[in-house]
Amino acid sequence: MKKLLILAFILSLIISCDKEETDPYKDFWGFHVKDTTGLKLFQAKQVEDVNYLVGLRDKKLWIGKFDNDTKEQLEEWNSPKVFNTSRTIDFGYGEIKEYKFDLHSASLQIATLDEQGVAILAQIGQGEELLSDLYVTCGDNIQSYIMETPDFLVRNYSLVTWNNGYAITFNYNITRNSEELHFFYSMEDKTLFKTSGYIDLLSCTPLNQEEVIAYNQVKKISRINFRTGETIWETDITLNDIPSDAKLSPQITPKENNFWTYIIDITFYSGEKDTRQFKIDIDNGEIIRL
Repeated sequence: MKKLLILAFILSLIISCDKEETDPYKDFWGFHVKDTTGLKLFQAKQVEDVNYLVGLRDKKLWIGKFDNDTKEQLEEWNSPKVFNTSRTIDFGYGEIKEYKFDLHSASLQIATLDEQGVAILAQIGQGEELLSDLYVTCGDNIQSYIMETPDFLVRNYSLVTWNNGYAITFNYNITRNSEELHFFYSMEDKTLFKTSGYIDLLSCTPLNQEEVIAYNQVKKISRINFRTGETIWETDITLNDIPSDAKLSPQITPKENNFWTYIIDITFYSGEKDTRQFKIDIDNGEIIRL
């Protein structure tokens, strides 16, 4: 009897040890997913100090945000729609091909949006067979967009936040004529549209969801509606007293009223520095030196 009791005791210890060694998050790469019901993960991508996980829950897109150190879940978003894995490309001339959009093999670009939201650009293939999805978190949900298939060879894509993370642009260069185009997504009205003109995102300041004050040429400032391609006004700045070999670095400061401040930092060949400041009326482009 004692031998049976001892054997039972040893067996219970072995079972308890096995339970302790079992990692409940093993199938989720160690991340502490709060609700694992019906969830299958496909990818994880680190952005600064957080990890974003992408998967399907009951065939619907799921995105989770996790602390990189503790692996604890910070947020999650669920799509209300079944994820479409079947894609069709019509090449014309009666040539139609079916493709499978596999999240496991897709390349991901991630951009952080306002209020801790996230945008994910998922891509498979290249050139004329490039498939691209855009996922934007909105509240607890995910908005999904199947991007149109380009009819030209794409050289590269980039996904960047804009307007303090309140919008995103989906930019691509094409080999046909070295042209750079943009898709623009507005968090304000939840719309996605293609711009009709070139925008240097590093040298412009958003005025609203469709217009920018552009200063990529430093001595020329313009107000552009990048949805229609219209240049509303364009103003030249005179710097006749500045030598041509000086380095110019512009910056613009938005104001609550219609008068914004435009500053040009100047570095001369000798190393000396100077500054020019201007006041711009963003309604009509009139400029006054301060």
